[in-house]
Amino acid sequence: MTIVNFVIFVSAAVGRLAREASSPPAFPAAPAIRFTTNRDAPVLLALRAEDRRGARRLLRGALKSNRRVPAYLTGQKELPEILPLDFAIGSIEEAVLCAHDLLDPWLATPGAVEWLRAETRKAR
Repeated sequence: MTIVNFVIFVSAAVGRLAREASSPPAFPAAPAIRFTTNRDAPVLLALRAEDRRGARRLLRGALKSNRRVPAYLTGQKELPEILPLDFAIGSIEEAVLCAHDLLDPWLATPGAVEWLRAETRKAR
């Protein structure tokens, strides 16, 4: 898959999550999507498609990139009121930005946060 196809795939995935969320879209417009959501949004899409095996595989890949994201998505850590302006791959700032972009769709998906909490406990 080329980088352009990957970006298109992720943009479509994020847009789909935003449309399906019961609350207003939690994502910026497609051109402004942060790189951080590219690895984590497909995990939720797999869960919504009831593909738990695929979701676990995708989660493993996302955790390799940044293990800090689930703590913010599951409520173990609170998101700061002021978002970071930039980030480094794997940093706390990246985790905060990713969780900020994805929190509403995760909360709007029944059982998703509980699944993530259980799966990340297993990974320890």
